[in-house]
Amino acid sequence: MVTTRAIRRDQIEDWLAIGVDDPANERMADRILASWADGSGGPALTFVAQDEAGTPVGRLAFTYGPVASSMPDVHEALALGLWLPWDEREAVEIGRRLVVEGIGALPSSVIALDAYANPEYMTGSDVRRAVFEAAELPLFQEKEGFQWSPETSPPPPVEPRLTYRSVVEAGRDIYARTMSGCTEGSLDRQDRYYAALVGRDLWGPEMLNFLTDDDADGWLLGYDSGGDVAGYVAIGGFGDETRGTIIHVGVLPEHRGNGYIVELLHAGNEASLRRRFATVVSDVDVENPPMMAAMERAGHHAAATRWHVHHYRLQLRR
Repeated sequence: MVTTRAIRRDQIEDWLAIGVDDPANERMADRILASWADGSGGPALTFVAQDEAGTPVGRLAFTYGPVASSMPDVHEALALGLWLPWDEREAVEIGRRLVVEGIGALPSSVIALDAYANPEYMTGSDVRRAVFEAAELPLFQEKEGFQWSPETSPPPPVEPRLTYRSVVEAGRDIYARTMSGCTEGSLDRQDRYYAALVGRDLWGPEMLNFLTDDDADGWLLGYDSGGDVAGYVAIGGFGDETRGTIIHVGVLPEHRGNGYIVELLHAGNEASLRRRFATVVSDVDVENPPMMAAMERAGHHAAATRWHVHHYRLQLRR
């Protein structure tokens, strides 16, 4: 018989050791310990499953934080650190029980729980998906991964139609307004969700919270020949100094249909070359075929990576 329970504060090292064979364990451990330190996690949200002999057969932790800086008292939670006996028949049921236990322990301020499966860096991605589905977490979004590298990068347009200014040169206000404006008609489910949650006008300023000094030169506004802003691309670091990501990219509604998205992606490629990134890994909602096609035209290829996100979200309250 398997039982699940929250751990004690003095048991965290033993809990972390349960998944020591997982390649992502060290990075996950840093996140867990940080959440314990800042209060966004802790023993009451860190769970272990044990068999009758007291041997650990599963673990899962939850952290939570504000939905947005404009909504500091409204929180979302994240399930992370899942470890299970991946090849065993009972793995899904153990995982389901851990998820359900965690949901019951979340603070009342939490409006949604997010959970992810990605074969690129998560062991047992298919089992994770089965666990989340067994726990009745709806699949919120699926995203296809793309990878770019300097060796496979196509040349930029011979006669580019857009000119560029960084967020430092153009100013944060116009960059934020452009980001907000590009959410109109978006095919990305996550973008639509947060724009509706915080309000479209606040979505851009919220996104600017992800801007760092190191990335500022890669956050670019594209201007057409008449001097009007057509869109933007934001390139940033991703895990280490050799890898980057497209944090976001978009074209304003009144400028769509002109092929500017590919030019913006090429500008992002050039920014990645300046940063000397060996690779750029990004992802696109599978319900956005035009964007996926644009990525391929700009040299970002789905076949080059196993990155593929299944994002589950349980809406708890509004």
